[in-house]
Amino acid sequence: MKISFFSNRINFAGDALDKYGLGGSESALINITTCLKRNFPNDEITVYNGNTKKEYHDYYGVVYKTIDEFKLDVRSFNQDAFICLRQVLPFSLPFIDSKLKILWSQDDMNEHDLIQLKNNSYSRENIDLIFAISEYAKNDIQNTFLEKEVLLQRNGYREDWISSKNNN
Repeated sequence: MKISFFSNRINFAGDALDKYGLGGSESALINITTCLKRNFPNDEITVYNGNTKKEYHDYYGVVYKTIDEFKLDVRSFNQDAFICLRQVLPFSLPFIDSKLKILWSQDDMNEHDLIQLKNNSYSRENIDLIFAISEYAKNDIQNTFLEKEVLLQRNGYREDWISSKNNN
């Protein structure tokens, strides 16, 4: 399976959580992609982020590339899933070859990008599914985008954070 994530609000690399703290959304992205790769080692997991490094980096098996590389790669995408964290801009592109296109919202309808999406039918049509992180946000988004399926997907955790001492 080939899964790509797009996140361009905060610049980070895959090893960021080993070095410093990040916001909950970006931390969730790193944790989920790391867990996906650990559990499905043959899958191709790519994260496109606004970091300033020009070459891609591999962290824990997840490939991190720049937004500029996304702009080139999207022209020849052949993804099973494309997941965009909090931003709707990529869904305004004329072509994203992905079997499933997901907006992973971390907000309710007060968020700027969701407000813009409400008035942009082309971008809305390019989204197959929306993830929300709370029941409140899920209901708020679902009431605005009646034509979309909205699923609850809370921010994740990493199994290795749990000490074996706590499992007794």
